[in-house]
Parts: sequence; structure tokens; C-alpha cells
Amino acid sequence: MADSSRTPLLATVPMLRILVPMACGIVAFEHCGSPVAPIAAAVVAAAVFVALKVAARRSLERRQALRPLHTVPIALAAMSIGWCAALVQQPATLDTGRINGTVAVGRIDMISFRDFSAVANVTLLQRGNGAPLPHSIIRLSTSGCDYSLRQGQLVAFKADLQPVRNMGNPDETDFAALLRQQGIIYAQHIGPGQRLIKVGCAPTLLNKLGNARTTMMRRIASGHTQQGTQDFVAALLLGDDSLIDSDTRRDFANAGIAHVLALSGLHVGLIGLVVWWLLMPLDYVRLKRLRLALTLVALAAFDMFTGLQPSVVRATVMTAFVTVAVMMGRKASPLNSLAAAATLTLLFSPSALHNAGFQLSYTTVAALLVFGRRTANAATRSTLAYRIGTLAATSAIASLSTMMLTAHYFHSIPLLAVPVNMLILPTIPAFMVGGIAYVTLCATGLDFAWLGKALDAYCQAMRWLVDGLCAMPGSHAEGLWVTSAEVAIYFGIMCCMALWLKRRNRTPLLCAAALLAAGVAHAAVEAWRTPQSGLVVFNSFDSTPIMAFSHGNAVVWVPDNDTFDMQRFTDANSGFMAHHGIRQLRLVGELHNPEALIKPPYAHLGGKRLVAIGHGRWKHAQRVRTRLQIDMAVVTRQFHSDIGIVDSLYAGGIGTYVISGAAYASERKVLMERCSKLGLRTHDIATQGAVEVYDR
Repeated sequence: MADSSRTPLLATVPMLRILVPMACGIVAFEHCGSPVAPIAAAVVAAAVFVALKVAARRSLERRQALRPLHTVPIALAAMSIGWCAALVQQPATLDTGRINGTVAVGRIDMISFRDFSAVANVTLLQRGNGAPLPHSIIRLSTSGCDYSLRQGQLVAFKADLQPVRNMGNPDETDFAALLRQQGIIYAQHIGPGQRLIKVGCAPTLLNKLGNARTTMMRRIASGHTQQGTQDFVAALLLGDDSLIDSDTRRDFANAGIAHVLALSGLHVGLIGLVVWWLLMPLDYVRLKRLRLALTLVALAAFDMFTGLQPSVVRATVMTAFVTVAVMMGRKASPLNSLAAAATLTLLFSPSALHNAGFQLSYTTVAALLVFGRRTANAATRSTLAYRIGTLAATSAIASLSTMMLTAHYFHSIPLLAVPVNMLILPTIPAFMVGGIAYVTLCATGLDFAWLGKALDAYCQAMRWLVDGLCAMPGSHAEGLWVTSAEVAIYFGIMCCMALWLKRRNRTPLLCAAALLAAGVAHAAVEAWRTPQSGLVVFNSFDSTPIMAFSHGNAVVWVPDNDTFDMQRFTDANSGFMAHHGIRQLRLVGELHNPEALIKPPYAHLGGKRLVAIGHGRWKHAQRVRTRLQIDMAVVTRQFHSDIGIVDSLYAGGIGTYVISGAAYASERKVLMERCSKLGLRTHDIATQGAVEVYDR
């Protein structure tokens, strides 16, 4: 009998021959979008395949020797397919010069309402005169909420499309890339003086399912459960987590159970078990295959109803591969099914490769399949102890496998994830069953008070547990900065450990040690290159935050917003603070210490002299006879005068005029034209990004 530990990896998981090169093709497209490269790869793959076939005709021994080389044309063809899939999914570039200023008509494919505003994804269809437009998805935002708008409706608006840009703040999330992965490269804001006009309705199947989901959410909201319970039910059963507030998301992430708030394989498995149990009578008439097929159809319908989320699709495709193998009487390989699910997902949605949910989902399942079996076999024979040990091992593997990805994307690591998951995960099935019953009752117009109270009690207990754990010292580590290279090194070490468990030789351990040394060296170089003090004027829509930081301490001065949301600012710039090791951050109106001085409208921060041009307090400079030397004059959104007056009062002693990103577009245009006419040095934050001054 062959030793399974010596079986090549590609023989155990043959789908890796397609998945890995396909992923490489998608990544290569991000750096070179030329269509010539995939054609060349396909031609080379065909040539190599033909050459191998010709060479294999000589003898049987020759054929056996050349068999491993057949991986080369397969890999080249898969790389070409991944490249082409990414090329096809690339959003089309529009001629905005011809579209802007005209009336455009589009179909609403997604819409959400929040904070007296709405955000919608709209597919352009035609102009108001009936002339066709290239089908392209744009992001529309509105100042008010029209709750009569639904998915599938046709709306008309005056086009003013602008390319999606990032804010330009240091270490910010690449929002433009996230939207581009969804096929969106243009956006438009519908101001108070404009509105969307409904001109018809042409819904697709997904639009109809989205409207059905919205109707279901409204029925749940009309029930007698608490708001938090309704949000949990909508997130776990309907796939809509938009109502979960940021504080809840942050607390659950710090506790290590953020996956509870999103649909995953656990929820798909429970849905599948419920359907499988309901179809049990088919076994008595020897229709087991029909029972399997109907279960898959039900899971596919659930996927579409919840919006085809990557984690749900992954679980369903894996289930489909295993089910088909059972129906055909063949042995299914979980790892190969996982690779096949990832391949199909990337074939139809190449941008999912860069999605954090996709990476976290597949990484967790792969780690459980690789390491979970060995930890389960190592458990004790006692039934209760075996279950507890398996649950603890599963939680530990899931936490360790995604630890670096979590730190990379969210800059924090939960340290109590294992015990928290051991407490929460066993109770999720009961909540899911109760939630399914509650949603079914709401759909039929019924409402059992005792069921709603039970769900309220469960959600309240979960909140108490999470709040208590997050309040404990050492429950989580925040302010972590992990680069993409360090994430790759970490997964390289995990692969080496998996090979060591399989083969038990020293080579994988030596490779893991070398990768660990490389990771430590990279982290040391990154820390040495990172400035420890400086000054940043951030780009923001509603204010002008100015931060001065030095060796872990930072102060924020906001000269034009008395209702500044400090928590929102901290969350939005968590990457910057983690990168520069900022542990203490405080909002100040006035400050006097050796390192910083703030006395509005003046400040001395980060070694620079600033003046905030806004309310008019800057005008007291005319009482000073000596010329004031100012490094930066920050022109806030509250400035509505002539910039020439400012320059004359300060006798030309201002180095740079920094135009706030919160300034209105019309006033910003006038300011820039006036500064250009006067020959003043300017920095427009809205177009040039944040002002960064670092002291190394």
C-alpha cells in the first residue's frame, strides 16, 4: 500500500494546477492589462501540449517520463484564462465629456438608506432622448432619502460623472480599488437641488430577489423584537449586515467573533441540514439522489436570495462537489472541492481574489481541512472531552490561520477568540433555527411573542458577553501594522508546517525558520523607515482635521467643526495610527506644551507655524506691525472672503495656502483661480491629497 505521506500534493489536490496559475493571471492583469499576454500564454500552452504529445508517441517509457510536464501547458492555459476573465470583468471607460450635462437613464441594482442619505449602484442604459449608453455601473449618492426607490427601477438624472478617487490620506483603505473590483469607476453625488426621477421599471431576477429581501426586512422590523435582534436576524439569515452599527462590528471583531455577523459555511450547513431533514420522505421511495439534488437547488436559491456572497457561494460550491461525487459513487476530496470552489468563484468574479472576505473564508476552511484532522485524532477518547477538545482545536486553528490577515486589514488581533468561540459557536444553531422560524412567521404575517423574547434574550446575552470581554485588559491587541509581504511570509510558514506534518523531515522546518528570519528582518526595516513624528492635514468632507504626532502621542486640532466625531476619525485612520505607532490620541481646542502650541487661530505643530483661515479671527494680524512668518495657512470651509485680503494682511509672509477638502467645490474653484492669479503657492487637499510633513 502506498504511503499517503509521500503522495505529491498535486495528485491529492489536482485543482491546484488550475487555481494557482489562474490566481497568478488575475494578479498579473493588475500590473499589465494588455490582451496580448494571455493570447501569447495560450499559444505557448498549445505548442507545449502538442510537443509533449508528439514526444510521447515514441515509447511507453517516454510517455511516463513526460507525464509530469503536462502540468506546464495546464498552468499556462489557466493563467491565460484568469487573465482573460479579469480583462472581461474590467469596467468600461466612459467618455464623460459627452455624457456629462445630459440626462442619463439607468437601472438601480442596489440601494441602501442611512443617516438621511442614500447610496445606489446604477447601471447606465441610455440617454434621455433614447440614445444608448455603454452599460457601466456607477455609484450614486443622494443628500436625502426617497424610500420609494427600489431595485430594478429606471431613474433619470442629470449626469455629472466623476472618476472615483481616494481621499488621499496616508495609509488609507484603497476605496477606489474596492469599487473598481465591483465594476465601478465613476461616481456622482445628487445634491439638494437635484433628484432622481423614476421613469419606469425593468427588474432583473437579482433585483426581484433584492426587493423580496427588502420586503422581508421591513416585515421583520415591524415585529415585536428589539432593534438589535432584528439586525442580527437580517445579517444571519438575509445576508444584509448594513444595519449593524460600527461599535458592534468593532466589539465583535475585538472579541474574535466577527464571523458571527456575516453569512458563512456554518449558516449554509444549517440551512442545508434543515432542507435535508424536510426531504427525508424521499428516502423511503428510493429517491436519495433527488433528495440531494433538491437540497442543492435550495442552497443555490438561498445564495441568490442573500446576494451571492463569497463565503456562501464557497460553501455551496463545496457542498455541490461533494454531493455530485456521492451521487456518482466517487470519493470526494474536501481540499480538492475547496480548490474547485475557489476556481469557479474566480472564473466568474476575478475581483474576489482581492476581497478580504474571500481571503479570510478560504484560508480558514483550508487550514481546518489541513490541520483539523490531525488535531481531532490527537484528542482523547472520552466523548465529552473529545468534543470540547475538537471545538477548542477548531477555534484555535481558525484564529491562527487568519491572524495575520486580520491584523493586515483591521490592525487588531483578538486574544480571547478561542474561549469566546467555544462559548458562542455551540449556541448559533439554536439561534439559526429560531431565526428561521421567526422569519417564516413574519413572512406569513404571524408573530409569536415568546419566540421574539427568546431571540431578544439571546442577543442581549451575547452583547453582555462581548462587552464584558472587550472591557477586560488584554482581550485584544490594537494598533498593529502588518504589510502584505509579512502576510505572505506568514502563510509561507504555515505551508511549511503543513508539509512537515505530512512528511516529518527537516527541510520544511528549515524553510520555515528562514521565512521567520526574513519576516523579522522585514519588520525591523519597516519600523526603521517609518517616521515617528510629523504633521498631517487630513482630507475630510465635513471638517479639516490637523494632527501632530510624536513618539506614540498625537493631538488633533479641528478649527472648523465643533461637533467633530473623534471615534469616526479614529476608525477611518486606524491604518495611519497603527503604521506610526500612535497609542494616545486626543482632541484639543487649545494646547500649551514644549512640543505643541495651539491658540486659535494660530498653532505651532510638528515644527510648522499654522494659521486657520475661517471665522475671521485671523484678521487680528492687521494690528501687528511686524511681518508674521507662517508656514501654512489652512483655508477652511468657513472662509468666504477674498484670499488677496489675507495675503495683504500677512504681508506675503505665508508659505503655502492649504485649501481644505471640506470647502465647497464652487468656492474651491474660485480660490484656486484667485491664488493662481496672485501667484500664491497652494495645495488643494481635495485633488492633491493630505498635507504630510514628517520628521525622521
